[in-house]
Amino acid sequence: MVTREDEHYLESARETLDFLRHRLSDKERQRGLSDGRYRIEVDSVKLEDRDDGKAIVVMFRAEERPGCLFGFEMDAVEPLEEDNPDDDRRVFSDPREWGAVVLTNLDETLSAINLGLPEDCARQAVNWV
Repeated sequence: MVTREDEHYLESARETLDFLRHRLSDKERQRGLSDGRYRIEVDSVKLEDRDDGKAIVVMFRAEERPGCLFGFEMDAVEPLEEDNPDDDRRVFSDPREWGAVVLTNLDETLSAINLGLPEDCARQAVNWV
């Protein structure tokens, strides 16, 4: 049986997905990721099931790594505070706010020193960042 909490969780995950799809469909915004360090082209933004809930998965390519497919994954809905699991409040109550956090984390992963895209990548697999 699907509860109201489950419905709210799924609705929030879908709203976050819609926000990110809209933001990442813009080629100018894609180029703005990583402060221009990489020329990114987003292939897809989707929801995937995980054992602990839904994840946002962004699949993309970079002109600097031809033939390579990269993936980035993050919770689709802000997780509850681990130190207080009975408190169902979240810092980002609006799924668009959580979507902005996901987008920021992707950008920081790509642009941070010692992170970014791997020099070598597997051409037959997804290279997770």
